[in-house]
Amino acid sequence: MDVVCVGVMVADVLAPGVDRSIFDREMTRVPLKFSTGGDAFNQAINLSSMGYKVALCGKVGDDNIGNFLISEAKNKGIESEFIVRDHEHQTSVTIVLINENDDRNFIGTANGTNSFLKSEDINTKIFQNSKIVSIGSIYGSVSFTGDEVSKVLEIAKSNNCVTVSDMMHADRGSLEDASKALKFVDYFIPNLKEAQELTGKSDLNEISDIILGCGVKCVVIKMGEKGCFIKSNVLGNVCEIVDSFKVEKVVDTTGAGDAFVSGFIAGLLDGCNVVDSARRGNAAGSLAVQTVGANGSIQSLNDLLNILK
Repeated sequence: MDVVCVGVMVADVLAPGVDRSIFDREMTRVPLKFSTGGDAFNQAINLSSMGYKVALCGKVGDDNIGNFLISEAKNKGIESEFIVRDHEHQTSVTIVLINENDDRNFIGTANGTNSFLKSEDINTKIFQNSKIVSIGSIYGSVSFTGDEVSKVLEIAKSNNCVTVSDMMHADRGSLEDASKALKFVDYFIPNLKEAQELTGKSDLNEISDIILGCGVKCVVIKMGEKGCFIKSNVLGNVCEIVDSFKVEKVVDTTGAGDAFVSGFIAGLLDGCNVVDSARRGNAAGSLAVQTVGANGSIQSLNDLLNILK
């Protein structure tokens, strides 16, 4: 297996072109889109579309939406054997309200399956024959704390896997808790806001030094249209900003961060150095923001390579 993606799986209901005026009328009609989402699922779909062998570890309910998510994983060529069923909670659904300025508001399922994802749900046997293990997000699930994630990553490292992790909702935890997982992370890829909240710092170098001090080998901070900042004292002694690729119009940023991670992982799998892997990440992110939805913007690896030419 090239990559095992671990983390959140959801069904997304995307509602573009809405604003607060929807509460002033009984009915609003917009082009709704029903799709898959969640950090790990987005990464898995992107990487599978690029031709890599991918397994997905997540949790869904014993319901029709859970059936839909598993079916979609299989249709995308993703190994779905390691997705577990929760017989007590419904599959998580997220309604994404997108206004004309691309600002997003989310409505999520209370007590959905993602809220109960734990380390014991992850069948780590798949790590034995895998190259990379990617944690969709530390704190992506309220139950997927640094302590829980550390149990998964420690096993991944014991199987000589390269480890990658993003982060969401840094305010759910603390640097002390997150560091339990970070000491097992080779490439940590948060966005700037999450990195600032985690460390309490605003300067890129200060942020990175704190995170590197937790044991991370390389920090890659996503900065949207400004590209990303990379710092490592181990992997080539890198400290630089990698510029983004310009796009004519940003349609929807949902899943752009997951697309970046997917492109970055693709670079690692193909033997690229960290800077060139980040350029692939930026290319993937630029594709993601030009379409509505959390995934599906990347149809093949050539989509990224053509941007890099």
